[in-house]
Amino acid sequence: MLLGVLPWVLGLTYQIYEWRTDVQVAVRQEMTSGIVTDHRPSNHDMYAYDFSVNGRRYTGWQTPRSSELAIGKTVTVYYDPQNFNKNSLVNFSDLGTESLRPVPLLLFGIGAVGLFVWYKRRHTVALTNR
Repeated sequence: MLLGVLPWVLGLTYQIYEWRTDVQVAVRQEMTSGIVTDHRPSNHDMYAYDFSVNGRRYTGWQTPRSSELAIGKTVTVYYDPQNFNKNSLVNFSDLGTESLRPVPLLLFGIGAVGLFVWYKRRHTVALTNR
């Protein structure tokens, strides 16, 4: 049964890693303007955008959060000055917060399975001691 929670533990580890990475980038993030260049509704409603830093062009992909995007629209791009391929249309501190959203549910699930296993073992030991 405990192997059943392994995906949850891996998911928890991944979410915490993503949060930590986004928080570190948020401290040094910079902003620039970009242009939405492509839309792929069949691929999770993804939008492509181009932006330039120091004369070099970069591209990013993102599913919109709340505002509607359209091809040709000017957008604010947040990027990591140490790795321009790490970029987003959402502030990295907000991305970090979003990464933590499933953590309480994952912890609850792991704890519930742990309690269930503990209860079953205790119940089984009590039955064998009768």
